Amino acid sequence: KCLVEDDIHIAESVLLKGHLAFHKGEYKKALSLYNKALNLLNKADPEKKIYRYRRSVILSNIGRVYNHAAYAQHDYMKAELYFKHALTLIKKISDQPSVDQAFCLTAISSACTKQNRHDDARSTLDQAQAIYQTLYQNEPKTEKGILYEKMAEFHRAQGNLEEAKKHFESALEMYRMVGNRFKLANGLLRYSHFCELNEAVKLCQDARNIFRELQNSLGETDATAHIHEHISAAKKQAEKDMAAVKKNPAYD
Repeated sequence: KCLVEDDIHIAESVLLKGHLAFHKGEYKKALSLYNKALNLLNKADPEKKIYRYRRSVILSNIGRVYNHAAYAQHDYMKAELYFKHALTLIKKISDQPSVDQAFCLTAISSACTKQNRHDDARSTLDQAQAIYQTLYQNEPKTEKGILYEKMAEFHRAQGNLEEAKKHFESALEMYRMVGNRFKLANGLLRYSHFCELNEAVKLCQDARNIFRELQNSLGETDATAHIHEHISAAKKQAEKDMAAVKKNPAYD
């Protein structure tokens, strides 16, 4: 039996709630919501491309929870399996190189990096990079910034901190070029973990200020309510990270 339109809307609503829970650091709740959304979509016609794509998105997000070190029950091997399942669905929709394929590949590389399988991580990163080069060449894109972040993660895991920082700086520059302020602010938070204490505090402050600007630029409407919640959660994370750095005895 195919899902009726109302059921699809329910699944999408549950998915958005899962995103919000994830950004609040409520990973167990996010996982439960993602699985609920997946169960709704699993009732749909599996041969329809639109359902395959939506399922791939949810599978990627379930993988993202398991791949997050802050989640108490994180499981990088399980995360990799979810990312690979999502990639399989994307390839069933089309064998042509796509942003979605590249995104799944970068996610797989992250899970491999965290399992210390560096050869596999490097291989999947190279595949993702080749896809972006084919699709965009030298055109700035947010997706390229995400790829640079995963490359930074890869080099950091191998102890190449300076190389990692170079890739992360390329990611931040890419976000600036495309004007993605939310991604830039989140990137600044992640980059702060690579830096010395004083610089880390400055990066957290910059991220918090961007989140404030984003909040102030949005009108208070029903349509923007969930965006405000996302930004508010991110801003709190910036303040939390900054406070943690300042508590370090080595902070001057």
